[in-house]
Amino acid sequence: MNFSKKQNKKTKISRAFTLIEMLFVLAIFGILTSVVLFEYANFNSQIIMNNTVYEVALTTRQAQVYALGTRQQEGLEGFYNRYGVYFDLNKSDGDKNFIFFIDAGGTVNFKESSIVGGPLEGDNYANNFCDDDLDGDSAADEVDCYTCSGGECLEKLTLSRDIEIEKICVSGGTSFDSPYDLDGECEAYADQSYDLVVTFERPDPSAIITTPINDSRSGTEYTSAGIVIKNKFGNRRAVLIKNTGQVSVEVLNGD
Repeated sequence: MNFSKKQNKKTKISRAFTLIEMLFVLAIFGILTSVVLFEYANFNSQIIMNNTVYEVALTTRQAQVYALGTRQQEGLEGFYNRYGVYFDLNKSDGDKNFIFFIDAGGTVNFKESSIVGGPLEGDNYANNFCDDDLDGDSAADEVDCYTCSGGECLEKLTLSRDIEIEKICVSGGTSFDSPYDLDGECEAYADQSYDLVVTFERPDPSAIITTPINDSRSGTEYTSAGIVIKNKFGNRRAVLIKNTGQVSVEVLNGD
């Protein structure tokens, strides 16, 4: 007797993603990638901003050290030159650059020559302004040194990439008052300025903080100044300079 054997054939079914599932996964992956890249860019920008802010602070400190260290500049006589930093937001690129300079202009006619160690009348003396020349009695003294094509400019420094100087706040109150709040806005008792000159002169480590008027060497003197710096993500830092000679960096809200 012949028996017909029936073989049960099992159908093999291949499991896979449907098109909708694939698109859904790709969408999630894209979102996660975007978030990671954005946060990385923000983190990287903050590192660059930190370095830039400290560069501004250290350059200001360098001016103080040069002045106290009686550093003599080639072509100039004496050791009574001031050193300083100059910011000018009125310039087209003023939010991206600042100047490190030697303040060598002016002629002494108000210092008593009897002061021990002081300059004699007629000596070359600083005028607390970044001049376009090294002579204290020429018409060029009414022109600032921002182009850094010569004169008192020693170096024109440029802020990194997407970092810029947002504003300058100055205060004439006590040196303990910060001219800006934690959001980087100028305090009610402070003024917002568009230019700033900070110089140092031996033997006093104190800072001379002024805001030149219309590129004039004469300006108002303040007790503190804050340079608020931000990146494209809205993170802010500030360089605080006090007339006591203290220079510090502060983190503001928004980080």
